[in-house]
Amino acid sequence: MTASWLALEPVGDDVVWALSAPEGVVDAGLMVGTGGLRDEILAAVPGAGGSGLWTGPWSDPRRELDLVRRAGSALIPAALRARLGPDSTVTLAVRGWLATVPWDTLVVDRDDDTRLLESTRVVGGLPPTVFPEHSSAVVEGTGHAVRIIDPGPSSVGRIQSDLADWWWDRCGPEEDVLPLPGGSFGSDELAASLAGPADRLLYFGHAVGGTPEAPAAAGLVLTGPDGGPDVFTAHRWLGDPATYPCPPRVGLVACGSDDGHHVEQSGLPVAAVHAGARLVVATRWALPVDPALGAEDPATRLGLAVDAALAAPDPVAAVRAWQLERLRAWRAGGARADAPLLWGALVTYRAPEGAP
Repeated sequence: MTASWLALEPVGDDVVWALSAPEGVVDAGLMVGTGGLRDEILAAVPGAGGSGLWTGPWSDPRRELDLVRRAGSALIPAALRARLGPDSTVTLAVRGWLATVPWDTLVVDRDDDTRLLESTRVVGGLPPTVFPEHSSAVVEGTGHAVRIIDPGPSSVGRIQSDLADWWWDRCGPEEDVLPLPGGSFGSDELAASLAGPADRLLYFGHAVGGTPEAPAAAGLVLTGPDGGPDVFTAHRWLGDPATYPCPPRVGLVACGSDDGHHVEQSGLPVAAVHAGARLVVATRWALPVDPALGAEDPATRLGLAVDAALAAPDPVAAVRAWQLERLRAWRAGGARADAPLLWGALVTYRAPEGAP
């Protein structure tokens, strides 16, 4: 069973929901008043001028549970709760501050604190006008991977100098491709990597955000020939998908690679779909990184989980399974490495149904 949930924010804290299901429209104009919840969630978003990375509610068990209980009660209508089930999928097409909400973590049953993640599969919804404009010759399931690991220059802060080695050690078949940026990995090298056979792409590194006026200014931070940053923008990607074709599955593990919080969604996930991707995993906000921990760094573990999910038969199910593992560990111990600050940041988009 599939349900599609479209949320609009017409004024202030009030939210209008339109819920549709296979049998048709369930509720086309449900108004929800959220009180001060909007400001509270925005203040909790890492890197948004509110809390620091480890000082907000998404990394404190008591504060996190209190917030997701209240957010679940306010934001998830009864009409949707009634359609949740183990075989259901909820597509959330959200804009504005609602795109910063870690929907997977919200409580749908206060009696036992059941989360939305435990009740259904959750995916992000792209505008219906977004379709792949480029169709590569690559067939999904070839087993080839392009992994672009921390390709930015030292001037922007390398995430981890030897991080690529961790991914190299986990590569299976020799046909897996791992670009090792030895001083310069810019847009030319990106084009060359994407020109070869691959059925999935993982980018793990830095990203810059767009603006409300120019959402397509969002970009992936690469390294230019002069050793400085070479920002590969969504605008450039949208304008030349044939030079930078995307394999069917893409992971963009970078701070705020998602752009649903803009009214016009035309950032990196849309650009990837435009270039041929059928599924894109992105991150809602800034991610904490501790290079001293190596592969045990929580953000690195998240990247490895996305990498593995992209290779799984069902990437959506694989991401969900990893999140459920982290949720169970979070409930049991409340350790930083299991905080929703990390796994709650993930959002998975699928190309609209009917895309060519």
